[in-house]
Amino acid sequence: MKRTALLLAAFLLLFSYAYGEPDDRASLNSGSEEAKEESSEKPTKKVSNLKIGFVKKLKGKPEVTRDEKTFALTLKSNLYEMDEISVPEGGLVVIELLNVPGKEGDTDHATELTLYENSEMRIEKRSEDEDGDIVTRIKMDKGKLNSDVKDGRRPKWMRRRDKARDIKRKERGKSDYEIETPTATAGVRGTEFVVAVTPSKTFVFVKSGTVWVKDRVKKEIREVKRRRLLEVGADGFGREFKADSGITDTFNSPEFSPNSFDPTAKSTKPDPNDGPPEDPTKEPDPTREPDPGDAVERDITDKVEDPTNTPPDKLEPGPGVTPGEPVEPDLPDPPIPPAQPE
Repeated sequence: MKRTALLLAAFLLLFSYAYGEPDDRASLNSGSEEAKEESSEKPTKKVSNLKIGFVKKLKGKPEVTRDEKTFALTLKSNLYEMDEISVPEGGLVVIELLNVPGKEGDTDHATELTLYENSEMRIEKRSEDEDGDIVTRIKMDKGKLNSDVKDGRRPKWMRRRDKARDIKRKERGKSDYEIETPTATAGVRGTEFVVAVTPSKTFVFVKSGTVWVKDRVKKEIREVKRRRLLEVGADGFGREFKADSGITDTFNSPEFSPNSFDPTAKSTKPDPNDGPPEDPTKEPDPTREPDPGDAVERDITDKVEDPTNTPPDKLEPGPGVTPGEPVEPDLPDPPIPPAQPE
C-alpha cells in the first residue's frame, strides 16, 4: 500500500511539471539558466578592451597582472585599464600612453610614465570623457613613478607661434591626471613630476609646471611649484624643500628602496641655483643629470636668439590679435584642484 502511494505521488509530481502552467515552467527554466550563467562567470577586473598604451623600454623582469593572471612584460606589450604593473629590484619600465585610448599610433607629444625598481602601480582609469578631456587615475601603494604628462598637447610657445602665423590646428582636450597613494593624491594638467611612496610617507617632487597635492587625512590642498619637494605623512603635510642637486639626483636615479629612501638627506653637492654664479669657463659636472626645465629654457632661448628664426613675440599678428599686444608668458597650465569635501 505504501509503495503504491509513493508511486502515485511521484507520478503526480512529474505530471504537474510536464503539464503545469507555462509561466511556472518558464520561471523554473529561467532561474536555472541564470544560476548556470552566474556559476560560469569568472571574476574580471579589466574595465575596457581598449588599448591605452604600450611598453616603450624595460629593464629586468617587470610583470603585469590582468584578470588575475600574471605574466612578464616585453617590449611593445599592450596595456589596458586595471592592469597592475610591478617592477622588481634592478628593473625599470617605461610606458607610453596613447593620446586617445584605442587610437593606435596616436603618440605625438605622448604622456610617458617611468616606473622604477621595487615599485607597483595600477592604471585604474584611462579614458576620454564627453568633453574630449583625457582622464587618468593611477593607484600606487609603494614605489617611485615619474610622470611626464602631455596627452598630445604641444608646448604653449608653439601654440602661440601658430596663432600668430594664423596656422589652424585642432587642439586636444585637457589632461585630468591623478595619482593616489595611501597618504596623498597628486594631480596635474601637463607637467612632469615624480611620486615616491614609502611605508610611512609620500614624496612629491615637481620637475616642471605645478602640481596640486591633497592629503588624505585632513583633506587639505597645496600647490607645489617647479623644483620643490613636498612630503606627506600619515598625519598630513610635512616639510617642503627647495630641491638641491642631491634631491634632483635622487629622483632622477632609477634606484629605489622604500625602507631606506630619504631624499631630504643632506647633499654633498651644492646646488648652483642657491650659491654664487657658476664660472662660465668651468667644465660642467658630468655626474649631474640635466634638468628637463633647463633644457626647455635653453631650447626656447636658442630659438629666440637664432637670427634665422623670428621670435614668437615679433611675428606678424594673425586675425584677432591686436598689434603690440603683450605675448602671454609661457607658464604651465594651472592645476585642477579636486572638489572640497562637503
